[in-house]
Amino acid sequence: MKQKVILLLATFALVSISMPYAKGQDKEQIIKKIAVANAEYKTIISPFTQEKKMKGVKREMIKKGTLYFNRATDELNMQYSHPQGEQLLISNDKLVLIDKSARSTYSTRTDAMMKRLKWTLIYCIGGEIKKAAEINSATVNTIPGADYHTFELSVGQQVKGGWVKIELSYSKKDYTLCLMKLIEKNGNYTIYKTPTKELNVELAAGIFNN
Repeated sequence: MKQKVILLLATFALVSISMPYAKGQDKEQIIKKIAVANAEYKTIISPFTQEKKMKGVKREMIKKGTLYFNRATDELNMQYSHPQGEQLLISNDKLVLIDKSARSTYSTRTDAMMKRLKWTLIYCIGGEIKKAAEINSATVNTIPGADYHTFELSVGQQVKGGWVKIELSYSKKDYTLCLMKLIEKNGNYTIYKTPTKELNVELAAGIFNN
């Protein structure tokens, strides 16, 4: 179970920027705009779709659910509606993974890998790209696009397991995270899509209880 969690996002990062982003735009300014805009979003509620593509398997494995994020408390809850009963919860110093009847709880204070996973998720969803860089120590290139500010985060082929590349796409309208693509060394990948969001709304009481 722990290995499954580690493979989720443990190798996010952003440190150096070397490729042209777009004419007339400075990449550091874009990163700053994303951070500043997201600082105004105290809470986020977003439906998400998770698509898993594996080599040799024609059909994608699709899961759906709702994401709840509280910036002030650094709490996150990904509740799956399909399949019903799965959940990833970050609250206080705990990361809880629920897979139907199985439940695993990890300390994000004493477990270094879980600590990195926690803050990678929090920072990337919260638009704090530079902090995500510090917690992961990796490199980045940018991919110009019409609708998104997209960053390709790479940890290189030397990584044993986990992800070797991750794409993060932020909306050019409100600077929120809209897509994460996690690419494994063997070519398998998982995409998380969060195209629509409710921002700065009151979250249900107890949504982060564990």
